[in-house]
Amino acid sequence: MLNRQALLLLAIVAGIFFVSNAKVNSINPRTETRPGYAPKEYNINLDLPPLERWREIVTDYTPAIQAFKSYVLRSAHLPAFFFNFVSYSYAARRDPEYAEELQAIAQLSGMEFSMMYLVNFVYELTAYCTSTIIRTASGKIIHGRNLDFAFMPYAANLTAQVSFYRGGNLLYKADVTVGSLGILAGVKPGKFAISLNERHKGSLLTNLREYFFQKSMPSLYLVRKAFETANSFDEAISIISTTRIIAPAYYIVSGVQPHEGVIISRNATGVTNAHWLKDNDPDWYIAVSNYDRDEIDPDLDYRRIPAENRIYAIGQQNMTEQLLLDEVLAKFPNLNFMSILSAIMVPSTGYFNTTMWF
Repeated sequence: MLNRQALLLLAIVAGIFFVSNAKVNSINPRTETRPGYAPKEYNINLDLPPLERWREIVTDYTPAIQAFKSYVLRSAHLPAFFFNFVSYSYAARRDPEYAEELQAIAQLSGMEFSMMYLVNFVYELTAYCTSTIIRTASGKIIHGRNLDFAFMPYAANLTAQVSFYRGGNLLYKADVTVGSLGILAGVKPGKFAISLNERHKGSLLTNLREYFFQKSMPSLYLVRKAFETANSFDEAISIISTTRIIAPAYYIVSGVQPHEGVIISRNATGVTNAHWLKDNDPDWYIAVSNYDRDEIDPDLDYRRIPAENRIYAIGQQNMTEQLLLDEVLAKFPNLNFMSILSAIMVPSTGYFNTTMWF
């Protein structure tokens, strides 16, 4: 049986999940043209204590964090004290460093530790994305992603682009949701890039069982682990393929060589499928949304094939970072009413450009 903490978390996230998805009946186009804009940028020094490394960004985003807390309380229809289900000591037994970071963020933002803990489950619920890896005619790898979230506009107001440093050197650049310790997408210059897509498999109950009884890692945390511990494309693949995770997901990983691109389909325990970009293959691009590639996207959430068709229409000889953004990621249905951002990454150069839409 699930323990008390798991049952409380199940009640909370189920309430949030059903309320947030009640308004999401289809991937509708935007009703107006909105210019994109750049997110706020920050530097985080991983050599500093957690309280200091997060101080600037959390201070700036505290109003947005508090607004998201109010939304969670309204959505779950539960009193605030109901959320005090996880203690710092419990979290520290699972992962001391991340627990210390969460405690620092909670302290800086005036949030309860348990509430910050809950924020880190949000991506495991309702994130919808499109990711693609393209090999240009010159052999350069371009990695693109759209992030769609049901928690609008709260997730957009919490998004920032962060450069993480260690030992005085840039380690990686990433899009983050402030308050979450995980990574949405990012690039480790000269090494690899990763984006994460939710996979529509499994259930809330299964995810909670994985977390509380198997001590599995949240999907976003695994992206951060890869960036902070892997030093090559192959090492990133190994970490992502073998670490147990809470919820099914797609990890889209690109490297610096013409053949280094893969969509890894994950369940909690391991890899269920891997779709590779091949060096001499006429298919010079791969793409995925939130459904297995051997399945047809549902009519109300039809994004992968339109993206592939537009990439093919542009052509390998003509493809550039700007064309991928303008003619693929910024076009319906890939850009839709849930879209928060589009990101373009080039692992070989470390190029990382994020365009906010909401």
